[in-house]
Amino acid sequence: MISDGTALQRRFGAWEDCPHEIFDALATVTTGDFDERIASLITWRTELLAGRVPAPLPTWPPSWVAAPFVSVLTHLGLQRFCREQPTLVDELLLDLIAESERRAAIRRARIAAQIAEELAARAALRRKFASRGRRRESLDGEHIERGVDRELMAEAWCADRWRERVRVWLEIEKTFGELGRVLGLGWDLSRGVLRHVGFDRLARLRDVVARLPELRDVIRMLGRLQPSAESTSSIEDVVAVLRRVPVPVRTPLVVAEARGIDRGGEIDRMLPSEAMLIRRPLLRRVWQARLIERQLTTFLIDGLDTDEREVVQTEARRRQHDERGPILILIDTSGSMAGAPEIVAKAIALEAMRVAHRDGRRCILMSWSGPGQIAERELALTPGGVGALLDFLATSFSGGTDPEGPLRRALSRVTEEAWRAADVMMVSDGEFPVRSNLVEEIRVARERYGLRVVGACLGDSSAMRSVCEPCFAVESWLRGV
Repeated sequence: MISDGTALQRRFGAWEDCPHEIFDALATVTTGDFDERIASLITWRTELLAGRVPAPLPTWPPSWVAAPFVSVLTHLGLQRFCREQPTLVDELLLDLIAESERRAAIRRARIAAQIAEELAARAALRRKFASRGRRRESLDGEHIERGVDRELMAEAWCADRWRERVRVWLEIEKTFGELGRVLGLGWDLSRGVLRHVGFDRLARLRDVVARLPELRDVIRMLGRLQPSAESTSSIEDVVAVLRRVPVPVRTPLVVAEARGIDRGGEIDRMLPSEAMLIRRPLLRRVWQARLIERQLTTFLIDGLDTDEREVVQTEARRRQHDERGPILILIDTSGSMAGAPEIVAKAIALEAMRVAHRDGRRCILMSWSGPGQIAERELALTPGGVGALLDFLATSFSGGTDPEGPLRRALSRVTEEAWRAADVMMVSDGEFPVRSNLVEEIRVARERYGLRVVGACLGDSSAMRSVCEPCFAVESWLRGV
């Protein structure tokens, strides 16, 4: 007898909640029932997305797969990185499926080997004691399986790749604080960031930033207040409902009449010809495939419902949202900056990147030395942005000193619409000449665009004071660096 549509919907409705990649992988698994595998994986996926360690289920995966997996998951603390990260969770579950098949193959081979060994040993005993009439003993296959299962449960799960990822994510969290999860998820940083020569210097710079509260305060004040993007028009509409008008609407949610035949996945509306496929074991898989693809032949049933449409009146109100503008960091990488000034300058770049990302602002780093030697990098918590920061941290400071090139490039940048509210921060030891025409151009930019050029001087500040206002003398910051 064919089951009713509600029972079939309860049985096969879970298929729609299973991601396609996991569904395809589960279709080829050799252990457990297919429906049980899907239901179990959906439960595990829900738990991982909530940041919890899933409890092993009696259905699937078997204990000799689930126990080592849960043990490694708990030991690494991987579940907290899985919270609200479906891509990461799906990748982890695909690894679980692959590990399940690997262990299933090992289990079959070990059981077959132990049974063959046991049979050979018993055959030898029978030949030895045949003349004495020894009673033949039956082979306890279940005992052999239980022994193999205990061996597999004790074996470590192949998690070297995940162990390396967690180590990278924890290292990044130490540097970027609460921003660490943004960096780690979705990237294979073990091949890029962690092995970059500049990554080793982040730990020391992290300590420098912690010991220099003045540095953090100066960077956080960069960027002038401006209206945010969401309030470009600075007008907010307040909606008031005046009345509701009933309108007839045709909808499939109201069962009134059959108007034809359609394709879909509603089991309770499928044609009898589709239901007949379930009775035939060979055709049941065809029916299941049609259900998954929502290609069942179904009745097109709908009716009229009354939907109340709102007639509204809007009232415009002005509201202002302010946020700080972008940051331009100009760092002197001349030979005179080598040593403690170089460490502080790199710590400034690191902190500027943290502040900019936290506030949702853009940050450009221009490192400069002699004439024409300017390297421009955008610092952002993206693979490219982190790579740009690490490239800068790995450089050695050497060369001449020519501040005119980076200052003129910064002046050109602030004329662009997206950078009008940007502030410039110059980091140098102050040992450079300043031309009078450049000082005049900076003064004009201050008056026309409201530009601020903030100085962080790690030496004699007399030259920097002519172009930077305010200019902070940070010799005291170098103590203990």
